[in-house]
Amino acid sequence: MKSDGNFDDLENFTWCALVACRIAIADKKVNSEMGRHRFLMNWLRTAQKQKRFPRTVARDLDYFITWGTRHGLQSRLFDKIEYMYRSCGDITQQSDLFRLTYATELLKDRQWRVELLSDHEWERRKEAVSGCILSLRQNLADMFDDKGNQLMPVPLQLWGDNPEEALHLLAEYRLKLRPRACTAGMMALDIIQQDKITRICA
Repeated sequence: MKSDGNFDDLENFTWCALVACRIAIADKKVNSEMGRHRFLMNWLRTAQKQKRFPRTVARDLDYFITWGTRHGLQSRLFDKIEYMYRSCGDITQQSDLFRLTYATELLKDRQWRVELLSDHEWERRKEAVSGCILSLRQNLADMFDDKGNQLMPVPLQLWGDNPEEALHLLAEYRLKLRPRACTAGMMALDIIQQDKITRICA
């Protein structure tokens, strides 16, 4: 999670982590996902121990170490560091897929549960726990081109009595929303391409 420190320091810290990892891969010191995770964990712990970076990024450094330790390979540590690095710039200028992924990661950090369903599961799902976001797994890759530009609407279901947090965060990252249905405890909507017109759910 971003702390209130200097963004230049945060950008430098995350850039150094990514470059160090990519050099290790190029030198064939890292040749697997697990190897990359272990390299980053060791690099982060060494950076913390040696106080390589300003105090402004201490919370971010500690966050990555804690997250990587708690979730292991499933933490997708490299991806999280890359998201943080890219977010130091103007996030609204990033690709549609990056902004959706980044917003989703933030919602996960805020205790939202995100589930990707098959077409069969999507059609049969009639309920979900509060604070849950559902989307389609199988077609997600077809909804964006290789540059991350959106090609077709991305369907979502927001479950819970208070979906405003998710709606506001998605909109904050320039994701256009088109509500389809609003019922007690669930809102169905599409994330649509930027040239489409957003409608407000009555």
